[in-house]
Amino acid sequence: ILKNSKQDRGWLYLGHVCAYFRTTLLGMHDLWGNAICEAPHPRAFEEILRRAGPATLRLSISRDAENSRRILSDHFDHILSNLERAYEIDITQMREDDVELCETLCGLQLPLLRALCLSVGSRRAMERAFNANALDSRPLIAPHLQSLHLRDVFLPVQTGSLIHLTLARPDTFRTSNSSGRDFISTTVVMDILRLNPHLQELCL
Repeated sequence: ILKNSKQDRGWLYLGHVCAYFRTTLLGMHDLWGNAICEAPHPRAFEEILRRAGPATLRLSISRDAENSRRILSDHFDHILSNLERAYEIDITQMREDDVELCETLCGLQLPLLRALCLSVGSRRAMERAFNANALDSRPLIAPHLQSLHLRDVFLPVQTGSLIHLTLARPDTFRTSNSSGRDFISTTVVMDILRLNPHLQELCL
C-alpha cells in the first residue's frame, strides 16, 4: 500500500517473508502510526490507520512532495478528524486552501501533541493564515508540546513545556499585514518565553 512512496519503507516487505514476520509487523503499531500520511489514496489511509491501532500518529505532509495537491485534497478530512491522536503535526508549504488546518487547531485540546511545525508557501496563504484576529483567536491547548516551529503563520498556543521554538518569516514576506500590525509583537514573544522556562532553543 506504500509501494509508491519515496520514503524508506523496506520494513513493509518483511510482511511477505512469512506468517511470523507478518504477524510481528502488524503488531508494531507505532510504525504504521508514523507512516499514515504516506498513503497514496484515502482507502490506504484508512487501512494504515486501522493497522496503527491505539498508537499516536505522525501527521506530516509537504506541498513540495510529488502529487501533494491530490494527497492533501484526498486526506485533509482524515487528517482533521485524527488531530487528537497526533504526537506530531508537520504541514509545510501550505497554500491558501490548506490554512483551514490553522483555523481548526484554534481552541482544540491536544494532550498528546509533542511537536508542531507549520509553514505557508505563498503570500496569499500567509495573509489568510495571519489575519487581524490571529492574536485574538482561542489558543491551541497542548500541555506537552516541546517543539513549535511557525513560519509565515502564527497560531496562539497554550503550553508551558516548550524546548524548541521558531517564529520566523522569510525576507520576501517581511512586511506588516493588511491591518498594519506587526507579524508578532514583542509582548507576545515575551509572554511565550515567560510561560516556558525550560526553553533551550529560540529562533526569531
